[in-house]
Amino acid sequence: MGVALVRGVYSEAYSVTVGRACLARALLPTTEPTGSIGAGGPRLGLARRAPVSVIAEHVLVTTDGSTQANRAVPLAVAAIEACGSRTVTLLRVLTNGESGHKPIQALEWELGRAHAEADLRHAAAEFGAMQTRVEQVVAEGKAAEQILHFVETAEVDLVVIAAHGSDDSRGWRMGSVARKVVASGQASVLIVPTEAETTAIKRVLLPLDCSARSECVLPLVARLAEAHDTEFVLAHVVARPELPQRLPAGARDREIVDELVRRSCERAETYLHNVRERLVSRGTRVQVKLIVDNHPARAIERLATSVRADLIMVSAHGSGGHEREAYGSIPRRLLDTLVKPLWIVQDLPQARLRAQPRDERSSGVQS
Repeated sequence: MGVALVRGVYSEAYSVTVGRACLARALLPTTEPTGSIGAGGPRLGLARRAPVSVIAEHVLVTTDGSTQANRAVPLAVAAIEACGSRTVTLLRVLTNGESGHKPIQALEWELGRAHAEADLRHAAAEFGAMQTRVEQVVAEGKAAEQILHFVETAEVDLVVIAAHGSDDSRGWRMGSVARKVVASGQASVLIVPTEAETTAIKRVLLPLDCSARSECVLPLVARLAEAHDTEFVLAHVVARPELPQRLPAGARDREIVDELVRRSCERAETYLHNVRERLVSRGTRVQVKLIVDNHPARAIERLATSVRADLIMVSAHGSGGHEREAYGSIPRRLLDTLVKPLWIVQDLPQARLRAQPRDERSSGVQS
């Protein structure tokens, strides 16, 4: 990994300590499995708290200083304002690639670090109007590893990350670092596509599958509505049951399918309107959309475009989600295409996900 060095950065506008970083050590240690990273910082090797808070108390915003990466900052500000987060960490990871493949020279490293610190100070200015502690951390090493270790040890509830950084290929909807961070499922994630021009959260598409697990996003609704006067579109997609393809469907078969669809629509409509009434009673503006489609995720993507949603917010799991998967089928598909900024609220306890090897957590998100 080369010389490992992490430094806390002081900003004139914020009270920032060196608590999360100390000189001559990377966030992710290469030898000792336990220890501490500075006074008050995360203690390596100690168990992290089990639940992820839906109303994010600690938000991690990653950047590599590029224009593409900084596209996530305005939505990060909006999310933090809604959550009333107590702590925001801006994290920049310097890799050996920023100085080429030759050994890093002291002068080169100091120049690179100074540039990274200046980038973080510029990004921190976006959070100046909030009553939130903003910490700035520069780390050195492999970007995805450093970010994930920070998430696991610093009690991060929400990671805000752009789909691409400065060096990522545009042939994929997400770059390699974003894919690895998102695939871990260790915290809620707000991922912003490179082409996104959204700077505010004024309309949110909220897919619900009528399960209690999908409703874990609802505590955020009132917060967003109060902070940004956000309008919400509650959506449910009813899929038509599929009959065996090689056997011709008779009239009776079609009648049964139509009846199942009709009853599912009736129940879903009742459910959506009940949720709408609860939200409207709190002063939230809400629309309801009920769709019949054999491809729910695709229907959600089309709906997000047609209603001009600024953001899609969805629970990591619905009624069919398995506890050994970081994400259910709908979030996985939405991550594959990423037609809109996507906020996935992780509903599983940290300890359960952390016990799984990372290759099992990917759940279809390529790393």
